[in-house]
Amino acid sequence: RPFSSIALRQILAQNSLWFRRVSIWAVIWAGIGFLSYVLRPEILGAMQKFLDEIFRDILGQEELVLNFSSALLIFKNNFFAASLSLFLGVFFGLVPLLMLAVNFFILGFLFAVFVASPSLAEQFPGFLIFLLSLLPHGILEIPALLLSAALGLRFGFFFSAGRGKRLQNLKQTLWQNLQILPWLGGLLFLAAVAEIFITGNLVNLLLK
Repeated sequence: RPFSSIALRQILAQNSLWFRRVSIWAVIWAGIGFLSYVLRPEILGAMQKFLDEIFRDILGQEELVLNFSSALLIFKNNFFAASLSLFLGVFFGLVPLLMLAVNFFILGFLFAVFVASPSLAEQFPGFLIFLLSLLPHGILEIPALLLSAALGLRFGFFFSAGRGKRLQNLKQTLWQNLQILPWLGGLLFLAAVAEIFITGNLVNLLLK
């Protein structure tokens, strides 16, 4: 059963080293993002403009509407990004590494912004608002993105198996990427629903 939970556990076990590698890479870029705001707070305006453009590209609107259509749009964007990370990783892993760097730089940057804001709501410090706006969907979305990057990075190093085994390694990594795709889709769908209906309403409640 190629798409069973048993197959999933086997894939996770075989790629644990790659998962640790991309996790370290993600933490490094989150740290770089954090320090970028600490050292250059004046770039906040440019970052806001950049994020606004991404937001409009994904949702096609100025404001986030908390409905199922918005959840679907977020899911489609994240699933497309995860798929690119998985399969374009064949080019020496550059695509998943770049995508992780951008995403976690933004996370680290925003965390620094919230930490520097002593109180965005009357009873809650900024860092708590950040955590509450990330955790409900991030506990699903972040592992999914790290997993797609891990397998995408491994895909880019299929040639490391040595002569005579490279084609076999290429086929194996490609097959594993296909096997993991439905699981990634499920995680990212649940994350998108949580982002709209849990995170969105929670943040609105806190900032009232």
